[in-house]
Parts: sequence; C-alpha cells; structure tokens
Amino acid sequence: MITLIRQLPLIKPKRLKKGDKVIVVSPSQPITNLLHFRRGLKTLESLGFVVETGKYVQTVYGMYKAGTPEQRAADLNEAFARKDIKAIFMSVGGYLANQMLPLLDYQLIRKNPKVLIGFSDGTTLLNAIYRRSRIVTFHGFNIEHFFMKANSYTINSFKNICFEGGTTFLKRSKWQVLKPGHARGKLVGGNLISFANLLGTRYFPDVSNSILFFEEHSDYSEDVEGALTRLINAGLFVEGGVKGIIFGKMINVTVGSADKELEKKFGRPKFFTLNTIIKEIFKSYKIPIITNVDFGDIYYPMTIPIGVDAELDARKDGITFRLLEPAVR
Repeated sequence: MITLIRQLPLIKPKRLKKGDKVIVVSPSQPITNLLHFRRGLKTLESLGFVVETGKYVQTVYGMYKAGTPEQRAADLNEAFARKDIKAIFMSVGGYLANQMLPLLDYQLIRKNPKVLIGFSDGTTLLNAIYRRSRIVTFHGFNIEHFFMKANSYTINSFKNICFEGGTTFLKRSKWQVLKPGHARGKLVGGNLISFANLLGTRYFPDVSNSILFFEEHSDYSEDVEGALTRLINAGLFVEGGVKGIIFGKMINVTVGSADKELEKKFGRPKFFTLNTIIKEIFKSYKIPIITNVDFGDIYYPMTIPIGVDAELDARKDGITFRLLEPAVR
C-alpha cells in the first residue's frame, strides 16, 4: 500500500488570492493567549482572506491538548472536505498532533488539495499528509504567537510562495555555510524532534533524493545530536538519500545537556558550539549544509514547501537556495 502511495503523482494546491475563505484549526496544544490569537486572525484578514475558525479551535482537553484526538481530526478532515475553504492554518504548535494521524482521511485530503501551513508540532501533520496524501504542504508560521503582528518579511515570504508561485526565497539574515557543496532534491523537514519522532511509522516521508530542512527550539544540543544521529542510523544519508541539509534558527538551544551534573563535573569544551557539533556529526558525508536560514521559532519565519524540488548551492562566496518549480498551481 505504501509503495503505491509513493508512486502517486504529487499534487499542488491552487495558489491563494484575495477573497479566499480560509480556516484556522488547533491540532496540538490549546490557545493560551486569546488576544494574540485574535490579532493573528486580523493579520490573516489584512491579506484579504475571509477567515473562519474550526469548531474545536478553542477547546481544551486534558490541560495540554486542544480537544480529543477525534475532535482535532474532525476539524482538519472537515476543513479539507469543504470546497469553499482554500487554505488551512494552525493556531499554535506544541505536542501530540501525532494522535490525529490514524484518524485523518488521506484519500479525502488528496481529492481536496489546499494550502496547509504551520510549524513546530505542525511538522508532524505536514510530513504525514505529504507522505500519505501526496500533496504539497507548507512549513511557515502559527497564528497565535507568530502571526499576531503584521510582519512584512513573513507576509511577503508567504505571499511569494503561496500567492505568486515564486521560486526564490526571500532573505533576511546572513545565511552561513557549514559544509560547501551543491545539491538538488525535494524539500522535506520542519521541526527536528517532531520529524525524528515519525521515524519507523507509516507517516514518515520518502527522503530519497531530498534536501532536509530543520529548526529546533527550547532544547539542548544533546537532544539535537541524538535526533540527528537517529536519522543517520535510520539510513537516511545512504547513496540516493539525503543530498543536503538546511538549518534554520535554533532558538534557545542550549549547548550542553539537561543533566547539569555533567557540565559541573567536566566543563564545556573550548569552541563547543552547535555548529561544531553539527559539522562533527556529518564530517564523513559529502553533502552541503547551511545554517541560520530564516525559519524556526522566530517572529519572522519564511514559508517553505514540503515535497517541492529545490536547489542548494553552498559556496564560501555565496549561497543559492531556490525552488526548481512553483509550489502552487
């Protein structure tokens, strides 16, 4: 069955335009700041959208879940089923979107492709739906915390990819080369820990001939190193697999371990940084790696499609990162 799914042609959602009706759902944690959430809705409206919210968008279940798995899945399935809805946005990240995965109607989703965008725990849904429904999804922003104010960079990046079908990523920061090289492949990734948690399931995306992109936040380098090692041990970097890696903003990732006794007893090695750790992990792999790209747990995240072919050319004198085709039709 999974082999047959992989053979299905990739479907792109229709490009967005002013006047489109869109909806916001809560697939992970509950909304904690209604003021920020409502501001995010107004930002969506400022783009010309007619904005609705899912039936269970403000539900709280068991303190840290935005409803039962059945309620959260019902909102997402209904959002895809509705012909008048053109895009689906996630209210906030968190955890446990994976509880919804067995409850989603992937055939329904494939028959009704539309822009689905989020980040953090949304990575779980974006990659699972790409894998099982073979539609392009979008890693970008969440409504409560990261779209509550009109941010020109994030808005322009989103419109460039999802309205205009642009293929060039807008640049805000100084991107850095960790390992030079050139690669072409389909973009897959998102939040590192959420992505790694899909390993070994029927929802993990096909990474053959791919370029991975990762962000992580509020964690320790020990956990980042562990997650990357899991990907290596799973065989993702064998020939024909991953061709390159793009790291975004690694916000509040402490270089060290949650076990403070280790640092107290042994100290931190000189020049022990997240970049040196990443280069050490991938020292035997001849793939380009760049970092500090404009996505992650930040107030100005770019929009990156999952499933679309891209090019990464990492040189000491410059970096090219672009799509080889539009992400929308």
